[in-house]
Amino acid sequence: MWPVLDVVRQFLRSPTLMMAVGSLLLLIALNASLLFWPTQSQLQAQWTQQGERLATEYAHRATNLLTLDDRISLTVEVQRWARQGGITGVEIIDPQGRTIAQSGQSGGTPDAEFSAPLNYEESLLGTLSLWQDQALLNQARWRGLALLGLSAVLMSALGVLLWRRFVSRQQQAQLRLNKHLQTHFPGLHVNTADEPAAQAEALLSQLEQHYQHSLLVINDLQQHLEDFQLSDIHERFLASQRAGEIVEGALLKIDLLNLDDLEGQLTADTIKQLLDSTRQRCEDVMRLYHGETTQDPWLFLVRDHTDEGDFIQRTLCAGYVLNRMLQESDDWTVRPHPEFCVSIMAGPLYIGIQTGGGLPVLTVFGQTLAQLEALSSHNRDAQILIGEPVFQYAALGTVVEAEIYRDISLPGSEMLEVWRLTGFADNWLKVLERQVQALRERL
Repeated sequence: MWPVLDVVRQFLRSPTLMMAVGSLLLLIALNASLLFWPTQSQLQAQWTQQGERLATEYAHRATNLLTLDDRISLTVEVQRWARQGGITGVEIIDPQGRTIAQSGQSGGTPDAEFSAPLNYEESLLGTLSLWQDQALLNQARWRGLALLGLSAVLMSALGVLLWRRFVSRQQQAQLRLNKHLQTHFPGLHVNTADEPAAQAEALLSQLEQHYQHSLLVINDLQQHLEDFQLSDIHERFLASQRAGEIVEGALLKIDLLNLDDLEGQLTADTIKQLLDSTRQRCEDVMRLYHGETTQDPWLFLVRDHTDEGDFIQRTLCAGYVLNRMLQESDDWTVRPHPEFCVSIMAGPLYIGIQTGGGLPVLTVFGQTLAQLEALSSHNRDAQILIGEPVFQYAALGTVVEAEIYRDISLPGSEMLEVWRLTGFADNWLKVLERQVQALRERL
């Protein structure tokens, strides 16, 4: 059942078939407008003329009998007229509405009524009404409809024969090809509404694009990625087969503050090299603290894998180390020096895997991301700002040093308390400084 419906659907989406069906309908409409409707109009006109003629003729005869006051002959004539073929009833009434003579079925019948006055000189002697049977007219109409239907069936049969002879074989071959392509190349998309030649051209174009894109991706992976990065890509591919989930995590965002000044004094190639170098530093630091790159290359996610809340400490450490590496002017060869700020927010996040540029990309959504964006928009200095929800996940009083920065407004008239990270406890600070030094030596 379903394969048949699928074939019908594919055929109905074919422009060739739609043009053929449209042409057939046009021929049927022309046949109806040129033959059927004129014939029906002519039959109706003839039937009406016959009724009017008989009413006028009988009225003339009845007038002569009324002027002679021959009521018996008038009654006999009325009965004879009512027995004529196609007439169901005749009635003569005087000007006051009294019946003079009547025979057969009269008022209240569905048959058509025709009337004529009985005038003698300037006097009105009465009115003659006759009812003409419409059965004969309806029979003629049905015969015309049957003839129209028969001609439509014949034209449809002829169209089907021509279709099967010239087009159906080609369509069947194209459907078989589409089925094989969808089975072996599910990534290809075929618009079956196009003609076979256009479909073949589109398929070749898609195959070339997929082939070239695959070669470029493979070449780029071999040249730029380490083994652990290839493993991470493979894990994301596997994760892309699963639905998204809600997790507790922290987001860390990097912003370049003086991009306008850099664009005004540096070339595009120099800015690109600067951004690439910055991104590499960020990825090195985040890899050290088990951070993950998201859909935004300057936005990183640190998840709570152990359910111990240590992801907050890891995020703050990553923010401090990264801020040190980005702010040290001796590490940059360009002038003016780039200036960066770091923004951190924590909370529930919806994460999933989406495909972008042919590769799986970790994507985050949720209110925590919206709060981070608002916090980042207010961070205009080379500093580390922390949203107040960060402190709900762990006791950081003995680990970090922070001070109140300001309150900012969030969408929906809510307020967010913002803190500025100023340092770490001595034992933590020593470890972080050694990590900064080790990372700087790798540059």
